[in-house]
Amino acid sequence: MTLRPGAALIAVSAFASLTLGVSARGTWLVAAAGQTRGARPADAPPPGYLPPPLNPTGVVLETRLLSEGVYALLSNTPFADNAGFVVGAESALVVDSGFNGRIGQQIIDAVRRVTDKPIRYLVNTNAFGDHNFGNYVFPPETRIIANRRTRDALRGATITEMAARMAPTVGGDLSVFAGVELRLPDETFDEHWSVDLGGRRVEAHFFGAGMSPGDTVVYVPGGKVAW
Repeated sequence: MTLRPGAALIAVSAFASLTLGVSARGTWLVAAAGQTRGARPADAPPPGYLPPPLNPTGVVLETRLLSEGVYALLSNTPFADNAGFVVGAESALVVDSGFNGRIGQQIIDAVRRVTDKPIRYLVNTNAFGDHNFGNYVFPPETRIIANRRTRDALRGATITEMAARMAPTVGGDLSVFAGVELRLPDETFDEHWSVDLGGRRVEAHFFGAGMSPGDTVVYVPGGKVAW
């Protein structure tokens, strides 16, 4: 994806991505707990660091039209991740599924208030639970797309392990993850994936590891909107 100088690119989740990037490093609080003093990894947070609060309890997502057929789902609380969806003439695509089944269902309901087109695709932008723990509530016919590195990371983990690593981001409230079932991506890509939803193209790009090994940028060329 090449952006011309002055292109009207709207980074819907720039703030959420930044804060989650910090929270992801907060998982070192768990990983480093058993390490010998002085053996802190180079990219670990400084002593006394606390991750930002990502607990989804009470989160309500506001649907906001960004461009024709392109919608943001904006959280009513700071730090909680934003999501979104794109609607074409034939089908819809959702960007990320949220931290648990309640958020995932809220996303589905938001799409249904806009269109009755099938939710044919769901893109997970990385392997952290607040981007994919809601996968399991989406219809069986929804095809989940992710970078290959994201699926590899999810395939090697369990909900219990992932929840334990993310516990600091929810204030230790593991009830947030009650009932969550791990649903892996159905299709992966290495550098680029795209789909036509019916007169509206959506692209997924991998530019290299960032806050996770498989960070994905979702871009709608017709609307110049990205997550």
